[in-house]
Amino acid sequence: EAELEWLLDNIPEAKAKYYMAIVQSRDAGILMQEALANELAGKFYLKIGDLLKAVPLFEEARRLYKAWGGIAKVRHLEQEIGYLFEN
Repeated sequence: EAELEWLLDNIPEAKAKYYMAIVQSRDAGILMQEALANELAGKFYLKIGDLLKAVPLFEEARRLYKAWGGIAKVRHLEQEIGYLFEN
């Protein structure tokens, strides 16, 4: 739903739906889904130019993927947006 709102250029609603996706997946205890929700929200905020929100979401996605055991996904994420993690 968040992705659809973004495509429809409804930014406030997209933000709310990304947040809800993260909260709902966390509440359900599904690490992979929570990681993906954080990753997609991070990509959304990156595209709209909000690095202050994007970077923590990507960091959380990376942490969750590692905890889930998705090492290949962590590597892919680091290849795709690893420059954001470098200080």
